[in-house]
Amino acid sequence: MSVAEPTEAEASDLADSLCGIVTDYPTDNPRTTLQECADRLAANPGGPGRDGLVVILNATSWYAASGRIGASALLEDMAAALRAALATLDPDACDGGHPHAESADWDPESAVTVGTRLLTEEGRGLYDPDEHDLPLEAWTCPKAVAALAAEAVETLAEGLRTMSGEGVTDGLDERYVGPDGRVDVRLLADTVYERRRNHEASAASGLWAARRIVSDVADTPRDRLGVLLSLGLCVSVWHEGLVAPYLPAMEAAIATVDLAAGEAPCPHGDTPHPWSATPHRERLAAVTALFGPEEPSPEALALWSCPRNLTDLAEQCLTDFRNWRTMRMYD
Repeated sequence: MSVAEPTEAEASDLADSLCGIVTDYPTDNPRTTLQECADRLAANPGGPGRDGLVVILNATSWYAASGRIGASALLEDMAAALRAALATLDPDACDGGHPHAESADWDPESAVTVGTRLLTEEGRGLYDPDEHDLPLEAWTCPKAVAALAAEAVETLAEGLRTMSGEGVTDGLDERYVGPDGRVDVRLLADTVYERRRNHEASAASGLWAARRIVSDVADTPRDRLGVLLSLGLCVSVWHEGLVAPYLPAMEAAIATVDLAAGEAPCPHGDTPHPWSATPHRERLAAVTALFGPEEPSPEALALWSCPRNLTDLAEQCLTDFRNWRTMRMYD
């Protein structure tokens, strides 16, 4: 991309976009904004815009790594650009005669505003140390800029580790599978559904369910049904969506449902099928009742296991997944 110095108007527009990102109310597409910043730094990592772009990418790295943007490629590009900038910096060049800008101390809006000012000669000339309680050297010192770049690289690396699913489901086999190999569907369904009580456990347990569905574990048909219903419950409560590692695994699990089978003539005729007929707020109770101490009636189990019922579940999940991808700007 072009590495020409932006105009003051362009820098001001960028500042507005970045302030929206760091306050969690983006006014533009944050993926596009951050990608352009990463590309600009990568194109000239030692150029005059380096210091401002490092400040910008540090101040926004938490947002990119938070899962609000489901694009691992963006995190990789941001980290690569920052590493390239690091290679041009000599921390030993610091004379020690000034303070350093540190992310732990700054206001994010102030930081991205300073970052955009550092992109232009005019902006650097207009910098007011009293406004930000730091001299200009605090933002441009090689030692300070190197520290900010390294910090952001680590934040992005942690985000990438999270998106890979590393360690997310550790210990869940022991939690949900008994010594007899049977799945505790009641516990699994309750955990995925009650995300307000523990959102991390809800997402992790949904991921565990998705992975178990596509694994070669020989669950009983009833347990397999329970795991699939639990996954459907998990998807239904994550209205704002999930990204990697959750979304790809859940999509793969739902892909195991034969949608064509749901089109075939159904032995239940016009009898309403429970997934679509049960109000959302009553689904957890309906699912856990199937897996309680008492065996459900054969008729109830047949309705919940019916291909048409499972197709209803899968189609609703697929609709949710499409919405997630749109909301989360997914790869």
